[in-house]
Amino acid sequence: MEGLKPGPEQFIAGSYTISLDVAGRRITVGGYIRETDDKAAIIDKMTRDQECIDFQLIRADLKSQEGQLKGVLAQLEILLDEHEKLLELKQPGKKLHPQDEAKLRNFQPNADHLKGSIAYRKRIIEENRKALGLSNGEAPA
Repeated sequence: MEGLKPGPEQFIAGSYTISLDVAGRRITVGGYIRETDDKAAIIDKMTRDQECIDFQLIRADLKSQEGQLKGVLAQLEILLDEHEKLLELKQPGKKLHPQDEAKLRNFQPNADHLKGSIAYRKRIIEENRKALGLSNGEAPA
């Protein structure tokens, strides 16, 4: 890359770091400021480095959202299985345990909530994939 090695008359005047904690790990990007760098050059370097961190933030969020989506899908499957079993237990003339009755009453709101969470996570995953330039089946690097 051009400009990484200072010439004989270019001295390092300072340095900078940009850090961000993401998904339990710290991402740090740093660079040097040469004495010949003007304000525009410094801003350009820092902007480029910030874009690297932004990319890593989106990548980490994508992995997190994919993991959360798996969890919510599993919760919905458990809810549907439980609901089916309760419907089998419910027979005319027989009373269910009050806790089971409450589960039947709350099934639809709970299912709707989980479906909303699934739709939200799928939308965020799609947005993150677009931002990273990934196709639908492609895994993040």
